[in-house]
Amino acid sequence: MWRKFLIRDDLTFGTAFAVQGVKLGAFDRAPMSLSDRAAELAATAKLFADPREREAFRERAFKTMWRDLEDARRAAAHSLTEMTQSLASSRIELQDLYGQQQALIQERDALNAERTALVTEAQLVARQHEAVVRTLVAQHDAAREALQAVLTSTSWYVTKPLRWLRRRLEPHVALSCIFAHSHRAESLPP
Repeated sequence: MWRKFLIRDDLTFGTAFAVQGVKLGAFDRAPMSLSDRAAELAATAKLFADPREREAFRERAFKTMWRDLEDARRAAAHSLTEMTQSLASSRIELQDLYGQQQALIQERDALNAERTALVTEAQLVARQHEAVVRTLVAQHDAAREALQAVLTSTSWYVTKPLRWLRRRLEPHVALSCIFAHSHRAESLPP
């Protein structure tokens, strides 16, 4: 409803500072007797009965209020300056951290690429080793089959007595070869 009054052209609004009441502090008056308090209130009432005294009180009250407000403004301005400086240093630190983050992201990406390359290379090497192992197993199996074929062949069976004889004579033949070799070495001129 008050909005209707604000939009009217025939009304003008304003504000004025006024003292509406005075409160005497209870902390300082705690040790005072009731009669002392009544006397103080009577003196205050007499003071405010005089319009000049009331105006002087009002001016002192507003000066005190303005002084307090100015002190609060200075403190707020000082606090704002400190916060602005802190914000500037925080922004610089944030930019540094962002730069470090970007560097770490690039390092992570490089390490991931390197890891991927190493995994790919390891898989390739593993496949090559598997192929080599398969080839060696196939060669081993073929050699075993060939040996088994030789061992089960008729010629191996027929030459068994000759092999037995060679094993019996071999130590004697080896000694005679050693002696023959040493006699030849002695007969050669130096």
